[in-house]
Amino acid sequence: MISSRPKRSQTLPPVLRSPFVVRAVEIDSNLTKEENIKSNWLFSLCGNPADNLFHSINGQRGERYMFESLYPGEFLFSGTIDCFVEVLNYDERARNLDTHACFFFKTAVLDPAYMHSEAYVLSCM
Repeated sequence: MISSRPKRSQTLPPVLRSPFVVRAVEIDSNLTKEENIKSNWLFSLCGNPADNLFHSINGQRGERYMFESLYPGEFLFSGTIDCFVEVLNYDERARNLDTHACFFFKTAVLDPAYMHSEAYVLSCM
């Protein structure tokens, strides 16, 4: 059986890094028209709950039912947070070198059962 070698993670050269990446986020109560359309579509409960809405290069998947948990008053699925973690860690590649590096952890690190499992030990090596 032939196996392919996984791709190496690439970092951007300094010339391609943005000095304007802003880390602070301002949450505004007013949504744009496009954001309103997308949130109405997401929370309309139409379609298959297992529809894949997010897929990262690391294999993280986010189905519709996970993102529907973003609706106010609902319990948030840990998989939704893990999808945001993928995006944030991917965006860290474009950070300015003069700023501190950040690494965002998936929710699995909070699970004591996972921390004592063989998978956790292997991922830390």
